[in-house]
Amino acid sequence: DIIVPRDEITVGFDPGSEIKVTQHDGSILHLKKLAPDYDPRDKVAALHYLDVHQAKGKVLTGLLYLENNLAANVFTADRLELLKALASQAAISMENAGLYADLENKIVALKQAEGELRAEIAERKRTGEALRASEQKFRAIFDQTFQFIGVLTIDGILLQANRTALQFAGVGEEAVIGKPFWETPWWAHSDELRERLRAAIREAAGGKLVRFEATHPAADGQVRYIDFSLKPVTDAEGRVVQLIPEGRDITERKQAERALLESQALYHSLVEQLPAGIFRKDAAGRFVYVNPWFCQFKGLEAEFILGKTPAEMAALQLAAHGPNAGQANELAAAGVDHHAQI
Repeated sequence: DIIVPRDEITVGFDPGSEIKVTQHDGSILHLKKLAPDYDPRDKVAALHYLDVHQAKGKVLTGLLYLENNLAANVFTADRLELLKALASQAAISMENAGLYADLENKIVALKQAEGELRAEIAERKRTGEALRASEQKFRAIFDQTFQFIGVLTIDGILLQANRTALQFAGVGEEAVIGKPFWETPWWAHSDELRERLRAAIREAAGGKLVRFEATHPAADGQVRYIDFSLKPVTDAEGRVVQLIPEGRDITERKQAERALLESQALYHSLVEQLPAGIFRKDAAGRFVYVNPWFCQFKGLEAEFILGKTPAEMAALQLAAHGPNAGQANELAAAGVDHHAQI
């Protein structure tokens, strides 16, 4: 080991007094000078002195000066007994010093570990609060949306369902959570839809977005049309870990579409049967629809009329209606719809 030279530390103090000396490494050394009346030959007093300070957690060290003169029988029996006691106490003190040093190191380590643990607890608390806030926000959005939303395992077990979906079916979470999705009330009315759903779950578990129209029975017994989809959720490695089922009630749209089709069918039926010429043209003036009476009036089949302008029709009219050909040509040249004039 390399010992770095240091400046000498010197102190002076009176017999019987005690001082604290700061070492180069910052540690504190307690020095106490024996009182003038201390008798080192008093064995009982020496042992008591050691015991008293040991009880206070202090380790006594010092210099033991022995007079030997290299001669036999220099020490009396009393001195030898005292030396043995001092040696025993010195050994105990040295061992205690090591124990105290080890204990001090462990206390420092424990304090450091306690500080790290407190910091970790504080960080976890902050993380937990942030997580709770995020979950509350998610739950608010999850439950307040007008769409039906849930969470499935990749095997199709329902983990969560939002309030909108539960209220629609008139059930509580306990009735559906933990069950296969195809066994829940939304799908109970149709074996065909249940099989379609199970196939969709297998497709979504493979990473595919699946979407189809379905029907769900509402709590009031009405069957509603639903635009249904299954979206896979992946982890950082791209593995599908969950599925998100979503449903949007499109009953009003389907009813409007049906009403429009029925209206169009009725309109078409009326137009086809009316004893009057009815037609439609596009922005360029070409015929896009003519009813049977109009074709009969013109003496032409519908396929010869559709896609043509009135001017083009005039040429056909010339060939089909000799008596009116001159008038048809004049009207066509003037840009007038001859069918409205003849």
